[in-house]
Amino acid sequence: MMTEKVLSRLSRARESSPPDALPLIYGMSATELASLAPVVMEAAEEGDPAALSVLVSCARDLVQMIVAVAKKLGLDSPPVAFTGGALKSRVYAGLVEEELSRTLPGATVTECRYPPSVGAAIVAYKRRASRQNEGGHKA
Repeated sequence: MMTEKVLSRLSRARESSPPDALPLIYGMSATELASLAPVVMEAAEEGDPAALSVLVSCARDLVQMIVAVAKKLGLDSPPVAFTGGALKSRVYAGLVEEELSRTLPGATVTECRYPPSVGAAIVAYKRRASRQNEGGHKA
């Protein structure tokens, strides 16, 4: 199922036949490769074992990154907000939640209330205010 979907997408995008798919995949940029994610997620949601295996691997990798950030910040029970297109897949989000509960049991998954850019602006503001306060200035 996944193989056919990916080959179909590649054939349409590159006007090539399936035997040329492997060199095409290895020659893709990260952006081009990421464009295949919805195809893999669709196949996983339809029960394709190969697609599901890909998503399990991706979920483990994502959780490893979450754990690394939590450790760096000294957080045992971090709130984790899901954002981004990939986590809109119920299958992928479920796999990430399962792996997160096994690997970092204190973590809680929350909905993202604001876009990531708002969070970045808040962090930048707090850092600026903190630096100004260290120097005896008010923010």
